[in-house]
Amino acid sequence: MTYNHTIAMGPNLGASTPFQGFKVDNTSGIGDGLAGVFTVTYTMTALQAQQMDASAGGVDQIAAFTLADFQSVLACGLPKVANPSFSVAAGTYSTCQSVTLSCSTSGAQIYYTTNGNVPDASSTPYNGAISVTSTTTIKAVAIKSGMNNSDIITNVYTLNLPQVATPTFSPVAGTYSAAQNVTISTTTSGAKIYYTTNGTTPTTGSTLYVTGTPVVVSSSLTLKAIAVNDCSINSAIASAAYVINIPQKVVNPVFSISAGTYTTCQSVTLSTTTTGAQIYYTTNGNVPDANSTLYVGAIPVSATTTIKAIAIKTGMNNSDIVTAVYTLNLPQVAKPTFSPVAGTYSTTQNVTISTATSGAKIYYTTDGTDPTSGSTLYVAGSPVVVSANKTLKAIAISDCSTNSDVASADYVIDITAPIHNQFPSTGFASIAFEDLWPSNGDYDLNDIVVDCKFDQVSNSQNKITQINAQFVLRAMGASYHDGFGMQLPVTPDKVASCVVTLDNGQPVPMVGLVSINSKGLEQGQDKAVVILFDDGYKMLPQIYPGIGVNTTPGVPWTEPQNINMTLTFSEPIDQNLLVAPYNPFIFANKDRGYEIHLPNYPPTTLANFSLFKTNDDDSNVSSFNSSSIRSYLNAQNLPWAILFYKKYDYPIEKTSILSAFLHFAEWAQSGGQVYTDWYFNTASGYRVPSNIYVKP
Repeated sequence: MTYNHTIAMGPNLGASTPFQGFKVDNTSGIGDGLAGVFTVTYTMTALQAQQMDASAGGVDQIAAFTLADFQSVLACGLPKVANPSFSVAAGTYSTCQSVTLSCSTSGAQIYYTTNGNVPDASSTPYNGAISVTSTTTIKAVAIKSGMNNSDIITNVYTLNLPQVATPTFSPVAGTYSAAQNVTISTTTSGAKIYYTTNGTTPTTGSTLYVTGTPVVVSSSLTLKAIAVNDCSINSAIASAAYVINIPQKVVNPVFSISAGTYTTCQSVTLSTTTTGAQIYYTTNGNVPDANSTLYVGAIPVSATTTIKAIAIKTGMNNSDIVTAVYTLNLPQVAKPTFSPVAGTYSTTQNVTISTATSGAKIYYTTDGTDPTSGSTLYVAGSPVVVSANKTLKAIAISDCSTNSDVASADYVIDITAPIHNQFPSTGFASIAFEDLWPSNGDYDLNDIVVDCKFDQVSNSQNKITQINAQFVLRAMGASYHDGFGMQLPVTPDKVASCVVTLDNGQPVPMVGLVSINSKGLEQGQDKAVVILFDDGYKMLPQIYPGIGVNTTPGVPWTEPQNINMTLTFSEPIDQNLLVAPYNPFIFANKDRGYEIHLPNYPPTTLANFSLFKTNDDDSNVSSFNSSSIRSYLNAQNLPWAILFYKKYDYPIEKTSILSAFLHFAEWAQSGGQVYTDWYFNTASGYRVPSNIYVKP
């Protein structure tokens, strides 16, 4: 039935009490509370209507009707939610428990408390296992709309848990003369330790102790700690009082010279302002202590050195360890030189050893081992007698200097008289160059004219030990400033020395286009290269600017200039490797890469390879390392340089060799097979005398 009646409700109803299931119209209400006139509509069962009438004393007599009266009416005849069930029975336990709640009424929600309060719909809703880690009372009720609440079920869990072991400290409490690193531990596995250092009682909100990270106690304090573990009673509070009485510290040693980089030796003194303290030091990188070297005076520093020092005094704490690194970039002693130089000799040699560094001492060996300051000391004025094959090595040493490099010289003593092989067998050969390569140019082949002869000196095994050569710069028809050199078919290490001089013994004047090493060879070459001069006009000065020397009729004659060369090998060389005149060349117009060689000879490492196959040049660069080399020839097989086995009479300036020597082209194009006498035969039809230069 439907209860639909206007009722006057008394003040027994609370101002905020909800009426579950009622439709309340308070438009005619008065005041802020529920007291007043309301229209309440609710569909009730017959039993509820009877209860309503009985409680109200009639449908119009409910002015004193309370909320409990309404609840009694509403609950009349409703089903009740099943009571909650606990997965763990109430009781006493020695371990933590995990309690789950359940209700057999579908759709019911369980609410619970653990603080002793009576649970209702405003309590904590159950949604998972309840962790019981201490003595706890759980009260629970199951509620579902449209049903009467379950009974309130109460379970009490009493936990008698084990207590975590009290923390211990190491070192123990006490008085100390230095800061202490205190470790804290407990025998309860897995327990966490919390501690304080200000004397307050620690809790789980205090500092967590991290194993392996001791508590640094550098001043007096009280350390307290508690150990905490899951499902255990917290440990008792451990307490330890530390008294730190740190003795006064010795003042750090002071170095008289700052650490740094120096170019001279240093003398370092050490000091401390602490009276009675002693300083100990090391120079080998070790940490100094009272067993190290006792400082008694200045420490000499003659090489890069690390000095570490400590000051110590009984009854005081040691000073800090102070370190100073002294890096010495000392001048190097000049490398020793030998005289005579290494080489093959036919008699016993008295070898003197010297260094350009004044005051340096020289130590040497004769068995090929590297010398040290423990080797034989060389005495000036007492040469080393070399009467048999020996390797002489020497080092020069001076105070406050870096030792010299080790100098080495191999001496071969061949008592058998040397064998001399001459090229040419008599007189001089001539070499003539055209310096306008890769263009044919005026093709007068008089830009450089050099006469030469070679003396190859061989030992008793018929191997070459030395080359003596003489060059005569006879003419320069070029406007270019040209240099002249020679490449040998051996690597630079096979040469012990090469000396190039004028007849007066003075070095050949150079303008600096090339770099010469200590052996007298050009640097940067794969093969041994000797530079005889880098500008011919330093040898044969021009009389008139722009006009060559000894090539133009009417211009005064300039005497040719002689150049002498002595090249000594570091080891005997097979004669088959060395065939005079080797590989002579010029480099034109003050350009070192602008090399011009005899036909079918390879360029040196420093040649400019980009010039090949340009203009008139018909070289085959890919053949340069083969036996069928083609180089420095034009398409007509004409060369830019020629070797003459006899003295060469060259054309006058600007006159092609083709116009001076009438059979030159046939000889060149035949590969030298015909008219082999084209340059020295004076018979009619061979030359045009007016086109050939004659000394005035």
